[in-house]
Amino acid sequence: MGAVSMKTVALRAGVSLNAVSLALRGDASIPVATRERIRAVADEIGYRRNPLVSALMADRGMKRDPKSSGLTLGYMTMNKTRDDWRDFASPRRYFDGAARRAAELGYQLEPFWLGDPDITPRRMEVILRTRNVQGLLFAPAPEMGLQIDIDCASYACVGLETCVALPVIHRVMPDQRHAMVESLKQLRLHGYCRVGLTLRQYADERAALNWSSTFQAFHGHLGMGHWIPPLWLEDRDPGAEKNRLAFGDWIAANRPDVILALDPVVETWLRALGKRVPKDVGLAYLEVTERTPGASGIERESERVGAAAIDLLVTMLNHNQRGLPAFDNVLLIKGTWVEGSTLKKCRQPAQGASSRVAAEG
Repeated sequence: MGAVSMKTVALRAGVSLNAVSLALRGDASIPVATRERIRAVADEIGYRRNPLVSALMADRGMKRDPKSSGLTLGYMTMNKTRDDWRDFASPRRYFDGAARRAAELGYQLEPFWLGDPDITPRRMEVILRTRNVQGLLFAPAPEMGLQIDIDCASYACVGLETCVALPVIHRVMPDQRHAMVESLKQLRLHGYCRVGLTLRQYADERAALNWSSTFQAFHGHLGMGHWIPPLWLEDRDPGAEKNRLAFGDWIAANRPDVILALDPVVETWLRALGKRVPKDVGLAYLEVTERTPGASGIERESERVGAAAIDLLVTMLNHNQRGLPAFDNVLLIKGTWVEGSTLKKCRQPAQGASSRVAAEG
């Protein structure tokens, strides 16, 4: 018996060949009930998509002009205003990397603001269908535990970092565990043995405690020397006076020879205490950004994270994987160690410095 064709599916389902093609790709122009019925018929008679044809169609899609193809992916933001996410380095760089990769694959990436008080979830779904949006990329949420009320059945969905608590979707994010381990390795190569970690408690909680748990687990394992209790800053505002005072007390009580941090304000606090960087104390950032020029630390490769999210999203579309997954997966993107001027000269060549960091065994 020969392979079942798409034409056979169309005849059995009582629809056009084009309707079958669109339904099996999960196209939103076909009603959900019709798509499900066509898929059920296809499964019943044993229809299987030809992987070579699927690959050819994907290849053709890569050559489309995204402005004329009509294939749109939504960048879903949840901030207080429509564009304030652009004021933050990581979400902005995620979008830039994602938009470039989407264009390479024949799509355009368009921002949509889920926090608009004048647009209900149902109205947003109408807008998405009108714009022919095929997949949704959820930007990092400004707060933990956010939930959205959008029916994801018609879309492939991927989130960046900590996006939404519900619905549960696949996510792509920087590998924070790897960033901590690589930072500790590099500090050891520089000869430091009194490593102090200071973070806002909220930042660690937002990272699912990846920073604190990895620091505690690998500090002794990597032979980092004297243990200094981490400083958990209670105020969510990085520059809060309460945080500054706690930092000063912690420095005086523990005398670290190097500090691992996230917030650039730490260097300002050190200078106010009369500490010279790196002569008196070294400083490395778990995430170097344009706000930490010349600093040593981990470049989180935000553009690459955004591009990887688009790759996952388009792969899901090509395989007709729409709706919510039974199990969510998290794709971790490793960062790169950057050698800057905030650490004393390395005792021995730092393997992997300024290059892609090797995978942990």
